[in-house]
Amino acid sequence: MGVRLLLSRLASAPTRDAAARALAGLCALGAALTILVLGATGRGRMPWLFVLLAWALFVYIPLRILLETAQTFAPALRRRLSADARRRPTRYAARAAIELMVDRLFERAVVMPRIARPWEAAKARDGAAAVLARAGERDSDLAQAARDCLGA
Repeated sequence: MGVRLLLSRLASAPTRDAAARALAGLCALGAALTILVLGATGRGRMPWLFVLLAWALFVYIPLRILLETAQTFAPALRRRLSADARRRPTRYAARAAIELMVDRLFERAVVMPRIARPWEAAKARDGAAAVLARAGERDSDLAQAARDCLGA
């Protein structure tokens, strides 16, 4: 579930933007490292343009296309993972499963006010998941009350 969960997180635009920035940084770092290694080994006269084009054409652009296509399949994957998490008896045991349960309940039952910004909805989701994670899977009255209140 780990890779599928990471892919499902790409449903939100801020997550995709952060992943795109990280991908660009890693590709720039890889190109710089390749140029340094080629220069240190004496291979050619520092073919920096070829290295930059190779990293851009064969690494960055294909991975960026895959990253942008995640906005089409990630929401469906997230809904499927939350349906699977709902059926498990340990759905409140791990933070990832709690986030999936909160997402499912949030989509189904919560209507945010019209003046609320999208980041405020994400903040409300994160807060509910944090309260449930803090309550844990204990069978105490507090944990059960937190699950009932946040589930409602």
